Amino acid sequence: DEGVRRKYDGNGLGLSLTKKYCDLNNIGFDLKSKKNSGTKVTLKFQIFRKGNSGTNENIEKAVN
Repeated sequence: DEGVRRKYDGNGLGLSLTKKYCDLNNIGFDLKSKKNSGTKVTLKFQIFRKGNSGTNENIEKAVN
């Protein structure tokens, strides 16, 4: 639909810049796209929390 395409039209740099940033910062990046359905972008961050014993606990979160 031309109206929907125009509403969400951009210059095409957003995902490219996001991917490069993720690569540089060791952030997981996954892209799944279906024709006439949409695109799902998932970023996976590693978060370190200092535990009681002084060791780091690795907590992985997916941001959809």
